[in-house]
Amino acid sequence: MSVWKNGPDGRTRKRNQIAERFAWLSIEALQSPAYRALSLSAHRVLARIQIEHSNHGGRENGRLPVTFQDFEDYGVHRHAIAPAIRELEALGFIRITQIGRAGNGEFRIPNKFALTHLPTDKNPSPTNDWKRVKTIEEAMEIADADGGERSGVLLVVDQHF
Repeated sequence: MSVWKNGPDGRTRKRNQIAERFAWLSIEALQSPAYRALSLSAHRVLARIQIEHSNHGGRENGRLPVTFQDFEDYGVHRHAIAPAIRELEALGFIRITQIGRAGNGEFRIPNKFALTHLPTDKNPSPTNDWKRVKTIEEAMEIADADGGERSGVLLVVDQHF
C-alpha cells in the first residue's frame, strides 16, 4: 500500500501510518465516569486483556483467555486480580464469556473475556456497557461495591485547582 494518497482537493498527501500494534478506547470512554473511577489494578487488568486481544490479531474478542498468572506477570497483585475483574465487569468494560477454574494440568481452565467497546462474533456492534454509568458518584459506588481497592486512598474528583 502506498504511503501517498490524493486528497479530495487533488493534492497529494502522505498517509498516516502506525508502525506498531495498538489498543484503543474512544475518547468518550476515556472521559466517562466509569473509566475515571477505575482502580489502578482495574486499569492494569483492562490493559492486559487488550494486549491479549492484540495477540489474537484483533479477531477473537469474546474468546480471550487470560490467566491469573498472565495478570500477575503484568504487575497486578494476585489478591487484587479478582476484585479488579469484578470492578471492570460491573462498570461495563469487560464481560466474562467463560468462567475459568483452578486445577492441575488438564483440569485448569482460564477465564475468557470480551471487551465491550469492540465487536464480537456473536454481536457485530460493540455494546459499550460502560455508557450506562452516568455520574462519577454512581461509578465510585459501583466500583467500591464490586471490590475496588480504594480503602485509605483520597480521591479528588472533578475539582479544578
